[in-house]
Amino acid sequence: MPLRMLSDRARQFLTESADRLFGRLPDVFFELADDLEDGRRQTQYFDAISALRNERTEIVNDWVSSVTARLQAFADTVEHSGGPGALGATSASVCRSENPCRGEGDSTELIVAFDKLVSEARIACDPVLTSLSLRLGSLLAVDLDKRDCPLSPERITDDFLQAIGGRGLAMSPLLTLLKLYDEDVLARWGGFLEQCDELLCGIGILPDLDVSSARKCSSGAASGSADDCKKTTGASPRRGPLAEPSIDEPDELPIPAGSLIAEEARCLDQLEQGWNDPAVSRGVGFEPEETGGDMETNRSTDARLTTEELLNLLDSAELESMLVATPDVLQPIDRIAVLTRVQEALARHGRSLADLDRQDRNILALLDRGFREYFAFGYIPQALWELVSLAVMPVVKTALANPAFFESEQHPARRLLNEVASASIGLSAGSGLDEDPVYKKLVRIFEQWQTLDDNARGLSGLLLDFICFVESRRQEVSVREREVVEKELGNIKLNDSYCLVERALGERLLDKETGFAVLQFVEAGWSKVLFAAALKYGADSRQWMQNIHLLDQLLGLESAEGAIDGEFLTTLLALMEEALIAVNFDAYQGHGMLENVRCYFLEGRDANKTAHPIILDRAEAMQSGDTSMRVCVSALVLDIPGSGGTSGDRLDNALEHSMLARIDSLKRGVWVEMPVGDGAECPVRARLLDIVEPSGDYIFGDHCGGKIAVQNRQWLACKLKDDDLKILDKNKLFDGALAVAIHDLYGHGDGSGELN
Repeated sequence: MPLRMLSDRARQFLTESADRLFGRLPDVFFELADDLEDGRRQTQYFDAISALRNERTEIVNDWVSSVTARLQAFADTVEHSGGPGALGATSASVCRSENPCRGEGDSTELIVAFDKLVSEARIACDPVLTSLSLRLGSLLAVDLDKRDCPLSPERITDDFLQAIGGRGLAMSPLLTLLKLYDEDVLARWGGFLEQCDELLCGIGILPDLDVSSARKCSSGAASGSADDCKKTTGASPRRGPLAEPSIDEPDELPIPAGSLIAEEARCLDQLEQGWNDPAVSRGVGFEPEETGGDMETNRSTDARLTTEELLNLLDSAELESMLVATPDVLQPIDRIAVLTRVQEALARHGRSLADLDRQDRNILALLDRGFREYFAFGYIPQALWELVSLAVMPVVKTALANPAFFESEQHPARRLLNEVASASIGLSAGSGLDEDPVYKKLVRIFEQWQTLDDNARGLSGLLLDFICFVESRRQEVSVREREVVEKELGNIKLNDSYCLVERALGERLLDKETGFAVLQFVEAGWSKVLFAAALKYGADSRQWMQNIHLLDQLLGLESAEGAIDGEFLTTLLALMEEALIAVNFDAYQGHGMLENVRCYFLEGRDANKTAHPIILDRAEAMQSGDTSMRVCVSALVLDIPGSGGTSGDRLDNALEHSMLARIDSLKRGVWVEMPVGDGAECPVRARLLDIVEPSGDYIFGDHCGGKIAVQNRQWLACKLKDDDLKILDKNKLFDGALAVAIHDLYGHGDGSGELN
């Protein structure tokens, strides 16, 4: 299953990278061909464009299929091979090729280019590639060298060359194609490998592996020294799903210095010594009079409940009927109050918290504060509090039964709480919540969690099931997100073109006098010519400049002294008519408007200056029906797609640099809370889908991939400055809650969720 997940991710990444590569390839090849004086080499580039355009789909399919087939072969080996020997044979046959450039005639130049590309990529990806290879080797129970990793830069580049082989490409276009491949694929491959490595780590494959340690053991793995690798990483070569942690062998659970794990271990020892301190008692919800003084002096050792007895009590039918069967009795805050719920359970049996062992009380106090912080962060929507709170008591029992819960950041219970918070961050109360796929999956997850035994293996299966669902859901949502982004990119381009035309015409016509025939022609006809040039070629293009020049020549006739040169006017209007025809403007309507313009300049302009000294507005001119009248232009009515608006650079020029810098730091995928719509009272949670450059428009969507809003950089900075925009961090929420709890209880760390 993990390898199939990697295969799906590889397929999506390679497909997106291929779209980016082949999308800009024609422009690059055209520019290179234009700079060449050699006709033969120009023809090579033009032939390459034609060949790659016609065979693009086949090339991409062959390339992606080769990469995913290798991963599939590894997955099949895991399921069907009889042991490591069979994998070795598969690895040799699938991963190694005799000559990565054999499809192009063994060209020395191509081989050198291949070696240069993969060597640079290998150096850049070395740490994560080493870590990923060790995890894959652990999964497959073999010593997998990073050079044999199915996702190494050599393998994917070899597959790419084989996919484009036999297409008749000359050497120059082929080398240029490799440069584009390096920029669009290899330059981003390290980030993709990091995602794959985090995925394997998240589902429990060598979760304690350190990249720096992995480097040391990679040479040992290459020489077959599995024992050396085990000593370095603190894990056996094959670990697979998270095994049941053992408290009898603490040396097998490495505790990194300065980490949350080490901090928890130290603070539990301190809490054991300071439980009777009134300050500590008040910190965890006890007052001295409630405990009746010193717990240790008031209770004999024989009267204390052991951990096993406490767990049996928590599992009793009477307690379950109180905590689960009648949930309406408990308010949301009561559901997460660990100490309160355990104290009520103990009271039903004539016991109190003072009867518990010190270590058990310490664990309960830490979890009580930790869960309060977990929900207080606000990232789990209140609509899900009742559902997520069902995990509180199972986690309590897990932590009591197995101290490894605090010793491993990758404990499946902690990992599952982090994944739940991350997946539910975009959910909100509403009529459709019960039908939401994520909510329905969360309901099933928590129902299964209630029935699990307190062991890491069962939780690992539940975690893997949820991660697989999230991964599948992510792929479905990403398809809808791409559709939303592409649509919005089109809308933004339309609006930008509209604004460009509106600004150009406004600078030339607003608050000025001109003939009504000229105004009608510009608004209804020439605006479409300008819009087509802006949309297709941009404001810096030759086409846009030519059309603006023709417009300026026409409007310049208004201020010309004496009679208009009829031959010049005829030539100018003929060029404009050709431009109208080029944008499919109605020929009859265009010819009529141009005739009105001709009559105005040749007959009506000078006559109306004396015969009609009063300047009309648009409504009066339309009512008169005389196109030779002169009007004062107070507004423009453009018959083109798109819409105008307040541009970002005019919103607020006094924004603090720090606010703009924080907006600029937003990455694709981050969640925010922000107002949507005019007068919105409740903020909406939205995910950043994409950032449009160079306009700086930010596209936000919901957890299903639908569009929520499109805002510019300045608007977001204004809302951030006014505290109307909140940037959410959904990573390691439960671990962060424990860190804050430790700080609050014992004064370690800075209280931000990160320990010093």
